[in-house]
Amino acid sequence: MRKYERIWTRLKLCREATVEAKPEAHLRIFRAVRKEKMQDLAFKLQCSMGGNRYRLAWESVGDTVLFKLVPDLQTLNL
Repeated sequence: MRKYERIWTRLKLCREATVEAKPEAHLRIFRAVRKEKMQDLAFKLQCSMGGNRYRLAWESVGDTVLFKLVPDLQTLNL
C-alpha cells in the first residue's frame, strides 16, 4: 500500500477524511492525495459512468487537515 493511499480510500468511501500532521507538511499531504485521486482510473470511470465529477477540497486548521470530496457544480448533470 502506498503512503497516502489510505487517505484516498477513506475519501472514496466516506467523502471526508482528516489527518493530523505538522502544518509544514499539509501542502505536501494535499498534493500526494490529489495525485492518488488523479491516478485512480477505476474511480474516474465509475464517476463518468454515473455522470458525476468530484473535486478535492481541503482545509488546514492547526495540526489537522480536513479533506472532502465535493461534487463539481460546473459539470453536475441537472
